[in-house]
Amino acid sequence: MENLDVVGEFWKADDPAQKVPGRFTFDAATGGELNLDGCFWEHSQPGIRTISFGSEASKEPIRILGNAGGRLLTLYYCHRAGMSGGMGYGLPTHLSERYIVQIALSGGVHFYDEQESQFNKAQFQFHQMEHWIGMSGIHVEADSNLGTTEQMRVIINPLESLRLKSDIGELELSFIYNQDSNLYQSSIKQTCILTTMFESAASLDMILMMCSKLQNLLTICMDRVTDVVEIKLHQHDNLPINCYMLFQGSDVKLKQSTSASEDLLCGFIDIGQLEGIAKWLNVSDVFAPAIGALMSR
Repeated sequence: MENLDVVGEFWKADDPAQKVPGRFTFDAATGGELNLDGCFWEHSQPGIRTISFGSEASKEPIRILGNAGGRLLTLYYCHRAGMSGGMGYGLPTHLSERYIVQIALSGGVHFYDEQESQFNKAQFQFHQMEHWIGMSGIHVEADSNLGTTEQMRVIINPLESLRLKSDIGELELSFIYNQDSNLYQSSIKQTCILTTMFESAASLDMILMMCSKLQNLLTICMDRVTDVVEIKLHQHDNLPINCYMLFQGSDVKLKQSTSASEDLLCGFIDIGQLEGIAKWLNVSDVFAPAIGALMSR
């Protein structure tokens, strides 16, 4: 999952009038953090300054919205992790706050409440998922019939998407191809994207739980921790929303072996392709305690 470092203005979802400058960072290995150059719990009026940082409300996780780096951010489950400031006349002269952020959404819209945080489609990418799928539309042919000169041809026959109707909606496995080249070298990459189109809008928590189940499935099948590369959420035909979250195992240094398919315990075809994924999503809650123990080792 990509890192993020943006500066802008932030405010509590239930108090949009009080905006505080700050910096939000997300690191795939450590998660999200918001550092404010100010304080949400400081309220100033002419001749009056009130600070309520010791109140019970200030200790509860909150939702924070922001406009930073050209992005509209919605930060979920923000826990205050620290506060600092100098003292003057018995009160801090300047306060700064730090929040640990569990989930961040970045896109063209803010999400003020749970009703707005509903999505019709979710797309997932996982590290080395292509090796687990075991299907490729890229073929290399070598022609050595011209003496000592060997010619190579790269042939791309794009794979067709696979689709399946399931209890939660329609599952789709699609393939995209990207070329990266310069004067001296060229590469073509096939990327696999797993998409779920829900029959009825799904909550953010439900989608992230599904992502965690898929991560567990790939980790078991590939016999190695599989990191989440990207999550995109969709509301009808609006532009996609990028989701940032620290998943279990994201701090593990991933093995970059190109022969990962040789180490598989079982592949995509072995589990029954999309039918196997759909079954896993339905029954994996039963194995959650054992899987959690394995992932934390």
